[in-house]
Formats: sequence, structure tokens, C-alpha cells
Amino acid sequence: MNLNYPVIVLGNGLGDKKTPSYSLKAFLQDIDYGADGININLKKLKDNSLIVWDQDYIDYNDEKKFLKEIDFKEISKIKVQKQNRFVSLEQLFIKMPENILFNINVEEDYLEYVIMLIKSFNAQNRVMVSVSDANLIDKINSIDEEIFIGLNYSTEIRTQDLMNKKLYSLNIDFNKYKQNIEKIKDQSSFIKEINIKVMINNLIDENYIKNLKGYYDFFSTKNVEKSVEILSNIY
Repeated sequence: MNLNYPVIVLGNGLGDKKTPSYSLKAFLQDIDYGADGININLKKLKDNSLIVWDQDYIDYNDEKKFLKEIDFKEISKIKVQKQNRFVSLEQLFIKMPENILFNINVEEDYLEYVIMLIKSFNAQNRVMVSVSDANLIDKINSIDEEIFIGLNYSTEIRTQDLMNKKLYSLNIDFNKYKQNIEKIKDQSSFIKEINIKVMINNLIDENYIKNLKGYYDFFSTKNVEKSVEILSNIY
């Protein structure tokens, strides 16, 4: 994951007014705007297929359809959000440029399947698997030691307990902690001292891109174009 850039920028694939969120077009647009990679959430369908989405359901024909009750064949026929069709993780690996980076937020019940996919596409050197449970770090390492691992930070995680973990990055959600910027700085400083990188998710405020300079190694954002412009001025 280390491209020797001062900062790595990941696009959240939210698109613009004309581009549907989480569509292949939205992620490719982020790359065109200068992102080094993409940050994605996955949801599992009835047939265990994985799609890029951030909720457990979709609103379709004025009703909620829960994803665990739909298979990929069915959902591939459904259009939502400006006529967007859903995209699977496999399709992203196939369609995205081969050199772009991925941060994939993964839940335990499909963790091994995601790792299998990463290996099948020979993408271990450009994909980070991020989890919310620190106990999964050792499990991932036992499956494949080459996988880069990110841990999504919460107040339940004692950062000092991570000192002996084979962890690549601690991921801090800016939206959750933006009211306490000093806490972000404190956590970041400690983590960097024990040679773990820091990712800040949802860093969209240009003032904080500047204010937090030096406290992150990479971040995800919905506004890639503006973020890249700011970074080019401060580095």
C-alpha cells in the first residue's frame, strides 16, 4: 500500500449530481480527479454475492427490500439512484485500473471470501482489508500474512493494545470525532510512534485537511478533486 506519496487519497465513490453513488462510473470519476484508490463498503446478498453499498436494504417501488433476501441475478435487474445498477466486488476488480488501491470495509461473515477474491486477482499488494473488531487482526494474519489490515477505530479500542498486533493502519472516522480534533491528533501521534499508519475516513472539510497535516498517511473523501488540489498546495 505504500506508494511513497506524501498522502494517499481514496475516493468514496459518491459521484456528483449526474453520477450515481457507488457506481463504477463514480469510482472511475474519482480516479480521473486524482484519487490513488477507492474506499468501499460491502453488503452480502442471499446467494453470498457481495455488492458495493452502505445499507442493509434498498428502497424500491416504494418499499424496503432487504439485501439478504435478494440474490445477485435479481438485484442486477434493479435500477436505483438515477438509473444506476449495482456493482459487485468482482466487477470492481475487473473494471478498475490495475494499479489503483482499495480499502475494503469487511464484516466477519464474509471475511474469508473477500481474502480469497483478493488473492485470486493477485491484488494483495494494493488492497487493505479494514475491520471493526481488533480480534479479527490475528485471524486475517492466520489466513494470509500478506494482507494489509486496517482497524476502524472506536472508543472501545485501547490503542496501546495494538502495539503487538500486525496492523497496517488505524482508521479514524472524521465524522465521529470532528468535535474533538485534539483526540484525533493524540491517537494519531501514538499510533505513528508504534509504526502503524493512520487513515482518516470522510475527511471532506478543506480546513481540516490543512489542520491535520502530518496526522494522517491517507484519507477517504467524497470530494477528491478539491482534496487533491489542497494537498498539492501544502506539500
